[in-house]
Amino acid sequence: MNDIIINSELKNYKIEHQERDITTKGAITIGGNNKNKFVPNINLSKWYDEYWFNINYPEIVTIEKEQFGNNKIEFSVKDKLHRYYMLDEGKLEYEIEIAKKPDTNILVLNIDFHPDLRFYFQPDLTLKQIDQGMSRDDENINKSWAIYCPKRNYVIGQKNYMNGKFGHIYRPQLIDDLGEKIWGDIIIDIHAKQMKIIMPQQFLNDAHYPIIVDPIIGSQTEGTTNNVGTDKLSGSVFSAPANGTTDQATLSFFCRRGICKPAVYATSGGWADNQNYLSSNPQEIYPGDTVVWHNMTLTPPAFVNGTYYWIGVLGDNDGSDLQLRSDLVGEGLGKFETGVRTYGDGFPATFPTPSTKDTYYLFCVYITYSETGGGRISRYHDLSGLGGHGQLTFNPLG
Repeated sequence: MNDIIINSELKNYKIEHQERDITTKGAITIGGNNKNKFVPNINLSKWYDEYWFNINYPEIVTIEKEQFGNNKIEFSVKDKLHRYYMLDEGKLEYEIEIAKKPDTNILVLNIDFHPDLRFYFQPDLTLKQIDQGMSRDDENINKSWAIYCPKRNYVIGQKNYMNGKFGHIYRPQLIDDLGEKIWGDIIIDIHAKQMKIIMPQQFLNDAHYPIIVDPIIGSQTEGTTNNVGTDKLSGSVFSAPANGTTDQATLSFFCRRGICKPAVYATSGGWADNQNYLSSNPQEIYPGDTVVWHNMTLTPPAFVNGTYYWIGVLGDNDGSDLQLRSDLVGEGLGKFETGVRTYGDGFPATFPTPSTKDTYYLFCVYITYSETGGGRISRYHDLSGLGGHGQLTFNPLG
């Protein structure tokens, strides 16, 4: 839901939302937790407040008064007007209107967050990556930040961590009173617990005031970069969280276009050992032009608790490239080279041998299967590729 809800007990406003079902429930709260006054504070929470991220404007608030109308909040602190409103599900537009030329081109906001959250910078795509088919739907994804938690498992009836993504902070744009625009930059300093918005000095010198700085804070789970999955086997590794039956399983990808089929591979020991193709009767799907979660069914192996498995999809070259969503991260998990795999040839007998790479992308994918003895287990995973056919990244989950 996108409506801003007035909290009558605390002097704040809350936007509650959920990604796929009630198990991912989170909220965006504006105004802080002071019962006596509203403050320029944003708090994102997810999975019933287990993980959280807080942004606070550091100026001391005295007698300023917030205004609420048309599902928008405005609040003045000295020469700055703070404006909050929802763009769509899980995305908050935070505008800071600056009345006169500031003394510095750095706008500093204090941040606090759950200690297990990780922040990943999303640089501009290189020409090589673009030539290999990587793309982004919006310019504000360049030089933005993806936020992840370490958990990616899901037991039906409990919390659904999906692919582990907590949210996204988009690159801010500056707009002056005549409509002139320019991109700013965001620096996240996790040690100083500061978020710094860098405003181009020449723009500040030439601007007609007031100007608006408009970072967007999102809580969505999908990745922000499109990767081509055509004629390529794309997959990720995980350690099974529980013994599972050979009932029908569902593999889900966040993707669009093309044609694809799902697959499951099992290792003979650790994740780097030989991986043998185990799945059967994979369902072929046609994702369409809208990028959403797509579900594919297959008959899985009998999952064994603690054993490493690979899940992935093989994309067809049908004239419209399969696009798999991802985020760039940088902790050197590893890289996998598959080479081009023609869709008509089907799945190879074994998954590729790993090789080390410096950078990689985490894709959005998960598998759901029945646990032996009842219940259903779903593990949510990230796949990745640096770009081009045949480059994959693994994410070993224990």
